[in-house]
Amino acid sequence: MHLNLLTMLPNELREKLDKEYALIIQVKPACRYTLWPRLRTIIYHFTDDDAVRQAATQYLAHHQCIISNILLGISLCPTSTARGTITSQTASEQYLSSGIRTLYKYHQTLDFTWLTEHHKTLWQHCCHTFLLYEYKKEKWNNELIEFAESQCDPLIFSKQA
Repeated sequence: MHLNLLTMLPNELREKLDKEYALIIQVKPACRYTLWPRLRTIIYHFTDDDAVRQAATQYLAHHQCIISNILLGISLCPTSTARGTITSQTASEQYLSSGIRTLYKYHQTLDFTWLTEHHKTLWQHCCHTFLLYEYKKEKWNNELIEFAESQCDPLIFSKQA
């Protein structure tokens, strides 16, 4: 299943994001993976419509922003306290899985501290939700599961028991 929110993205906002994206990647191409903190203010100053914000987050995720991938995933989760206006269990699982898998792959070479340190509670919530999805599967990537578990507050596991 693919959830396309991009039709809700106003052209004016898309143009602003494209302009900033082009400027950023000209100087530092690797920053495409961590665009969210730099472009978040443009989105939040443009609108307070949550659906448009989700669409903009998806737009950045499609521009290879790993943080946006994860944030869109958690915002789509129907049971998350960080959910947005639009929810989809399947799309949430896909975006969280893709985002956390990619962050794990690059966490030692790229700077994800905006999410993993400055917004640690949100990051832990993302990892916990990801784990709930993964635990339901028959096969796990043990290294990825161990990484996600190591990012969670250990108390969250005792609360589930």
